[in-house]
Amino acid sequence: MHRALYTAAVQPHTLALDASLRHCRTAFELLDTMHTGKSEFHVEAPQRLERGGRFKARLTAYYLPQFHRLEVNDRAWGSGFTEWTNVTRTQPFFPGHLQPHLPADLGFYDLTNADVMRRQIDLALHYGVTGFCFYHYWFAGRTIMDGPVRLFQQLADPDMEFCLCWANENWSRRWENAEDDVIIRQEHSVERDRLFIHDILPYLRNDRYRRIEGRKLLLVYIPEALGAGLHDTVAYWRRIAREEGVGELAVMGTSFPSRHAFRDEPAIDGIVQFPPHRGFRGTVRIRPEQMLNTKFKGRIDDYGQTIAHLESVDYGHDRVIPGVFPAWDNSARKRERSHIFINTDPLAFERWLRHAIAKALQNPRTDGLVFINAWNEWAEGAHLEPCRWYGHAHLAACRRALLASEPTAHVPPQ
Repeated sequence: MHRALYTAAVQPHTLALDASLRHCRTAFELLDTMHTGKSEFHVEAPQRLERGGRFKARLTAYYLPQFHRLEVNDRAWGSGFTEWTNVTRTQPFFPGHLQPHLPADLGFYDLTNADVMRRQIDLALHYGVTGFCFYHYWFAGRTIMDGPVRLFQQLADPDMEFCLCWANENWSRRWENAEDDVIIRQEHSVERDRLFIHDILPYLRNDRYRRIEGRKLLLVYIPEALGAGLHDTVAYWRRIAREEGVGELAVMGTSFPSRHAFRDEPAIDGIVQFPPHRGFRGTVRIRPEQMLNTKFKGRIDDYGQTIAHLESVDYGHDRVIPGVFPAWDNSARKRERSHIFINTDPLAFERWLRHAIAKALQNPRTDGLVFINAWNEWAEGAHLEPCRWYGHAHLAACRRALLASEPTAHVPPQ
């Protein structure tokens, strides 16, 4: 997104795009730049990928495993569906709207290919991202999309850690705004939810499973979905982990709006920020005549104002792992009802990440962890992986932010 096009978009109001063009190049020049596929922030790929050194801050990126063919998706969406199906069909809604998001170095990959994951790991480690947090889709004994995390374990790269986030919500056709059209229902009960720990024991036993203060870190996407059985369920998980030789668990929730309800809940060991949830500030309205698609009924927010708001949120817990996102635009999934952030760019992301790293290093209870949403959420416009517009710019921002946090750290040259 070209920042200057939206310099006036800082308060809820109707924005005339033609008035803001005084601050930048002409609209035709801007669109021509978009056509070339490279922005002014574009960073080229390094000639060699060296490991990125050791830092006290530990960057962990959420990892979406849906970039391969699945029988359940074939039945629900049509033969051959993957996440790329959504990504490639997207079109811009207004001048300067960066769509579609298209991959650069890794192309339209298939996550059943071990070479793809090796390249992802090499990229991450070069820029200082030392962990992936895989979404784990488990439905009362049925697991789907676990092929990529199993492949990750087989590769056994000693420098790259991982953890799991139980995506404990319904698998629905929400990408077509049909929340009630459930493909696989997530039915919670104490009896069912207790079984989850047995499914993930092989991952928890892995020496490269990510820890916080010596305990294996397990995220639950929506802890309150476990209802009144949350405490008993988590207590059972902890007991089984000890009995099976895994050791102690650190069970943490992500930052949904009602997370303050866990202020006094002993089952939860902390919160992992999951932006842009609990954000959404600086709403911008664009005149209908300026829209490229007049059917747009979604929402547009300002990145900078959202960051400022998220920094002030009280999550009701003294252990809050900072989280950041490089950009957000889920047009590929929601289409005309999408949520888009403007005024995003790698430099703004880097400033926020530097602040998040500083917070993590100042709070001993976070053990230096910072989460990034995400490594490869291409259909939500939230990805560190190189794209045609920015190249390696967001990854380079991670490396610079880490270097700024520890200027004396030993880091191999680019």
